[in-house]
Amino acid sequence: MKRPNIRTLLIGALAGLTAALLVLGASMQPSFFSALLYTASALPILIVGLGWGNAAAVSAVVTAAALGAILISPSFALIMTLVTLLPAGWLSHLANLARPAAELGGPDHLLALVSALRYPAASLRSGDARRHRHRCDHRLRA
Repeated sequence: MKRPNIRTLLIGALAGLTAALLVLGASMQPSFFSALLYTASALPILIVGLGWGNAAAVSAVVTAAALGAILISPSFALIMTLVTLLPAGWLSHLANLARPAAELGGPDHLLALVSALRYPAASLRSGDARRHRHRCDHRLRA
C-alpha cells in the first residue's frame, strides 16, 4: 500500500473545510435551504474518498470535525461527525473495496501471484510465469 503524500492530505483537508462550511451554513438558518445544505455536506467526503482514497477521506473527516469543534462547540462537532461525516467516509471506503487493487495503489502483480499459486512449476521460469499470468488475465476477464 502506498503512503499518502502531502497533496492527497491537503485535498482531503480542503474537502473537510467544504463539508464543515456546508454544515455551518445549514445550522445558521432555519429554512428549507438549510436541509439541502446539511444533506449536501456529505458530498465532499464522498467525492474525496472515491477520487483520492481513504487517507484523503480520513483527512477530510478530521479537518471538518476539528473546524466544527473550534468554530461552534465540541458537542456540535461530535454530532456532525457521527451523523454525517463518518457515514460518508465509510460509504466511500466500501465503494473503494469494489475497485481494482492496482487503481488504489495496491499490488499490480496480484495476477502473477495467483498464477504462481495455481501453476507452481511455471513460476520457477520467468517466461512461463508471464505467459501463465497472461492466460489468467484472459480467464478473469471472461
